[in-house]
Amino acid sequence: MFNGKSIMIIGGTGEAGRYITRFLLNSYNPNRIIIFSRNEHYQNDLADEFSKDNPVMRYFIGDIRDYSRLLRAMNNVDYIINCAQLGEIDSCEYNPNEAVKTNIMGTMNIIEAAIAARVKKVVTLSSNEAVFPVTMYGATKMVSDKLLTAANVYATGDGPFFSVIRFGSTVESFKSDVYKLKELSKKIAKNDCVEISNSKLTRFWLSLDQICKLVVRAIEASEGGEIFVPKAYSYRVVDLISALGMNYNISSIGLFMNEQESEVLIPQHEASITFEFDDYYVVNHRFYDSNQQDWRDKMAGAQVEPNFKYDSYINTRWLSVNDIIRKITDEQ
Repeated sequence: MFNGKSIMIIGGTGEAGRYITRFLLNSYNPNRIIIFSRNEHYQNDLADEFSKDNPVMRYFIGDIRDYSRLLRAMNNVDYIINCAQLGEIDSCEYNPNEAVKTNIMGTMNIIEAAIAARVKKVVTLSSNEAVFPVTMYGATKMVSDKLLTAANVYATGDGPFFSVIRFGSTVESFKSDVYKLKELSKKIAKNDCVEISNSKLTRFWLSLDQICKLVVRAIEASEGGEIFVPKAYSYRVVDLISALGMNYNISSIGLFMNEQESEVLIPQHEASITFEFDDYYVVNHRFYDSNQQDWRDKMAGAQVEPNFKYDSYINTRWLSVNDIIRKITDEQ
């Protein structure tokens, strides 16, 4: 799929971008991998990791707010994997204009440049925060997702095909409860308690490896307008705290600001366009195609029940405390 191809990873110096780059270099023989980001320090680190004289690697300093720079970097690119975003919830709340400029206007620039450069496929990483947005970050990602799925109307029959990967924080991310609580467990005294807002808090357990494989699948199978959602196990935050050997107190103030009790990756109102596969779901937003039978036949997915909702609180697959301990031990 990627042998002899040119792949551009936008936001390629972040956690996901680095992991995807390693995967592509280890699993395929691409012609070029273009790292496009605005942080020259991280690009130098990446160049050191992958060897500065690696003929496959290219490094472009640039910002997705700059259409002309995007267009130049996309010259002769086959596939784009877009990991760029302003993703810190607090920062987006404090700097809403900047969140709009990057997550919305930047997405529009990527769409326009990819169409002009005749890129074959564009896959963008999104967030569960876009499903029921209660934050500025979530709101901008919701708009970004809608722009991307609708962009397929404007592309020609030969592409680009735009699709989205929707997921929550991966366990490796510094934003995940797993990472935060693991770091906290190293700092607090043995008998100290962690304060949480609710004993019913649940999350999905997702890894960068799962997301990377789903990105590959999306580039292989997408025909434009799809939102790919990984299947995952759920866990209770109180079980994660126990697995890390800590105790907890329940806060009397309820949910903290912008906190959600569970992660929702597919809401019930998307059930009518959601299809199930072995390791993932596809929410097919090809709303401009009134007859989806050809797509269903090709993808061979089963349509979910009308009342389906993919929520970490009502998931059918769960991690016990011992399961979490094993996973944490395997990662160390």
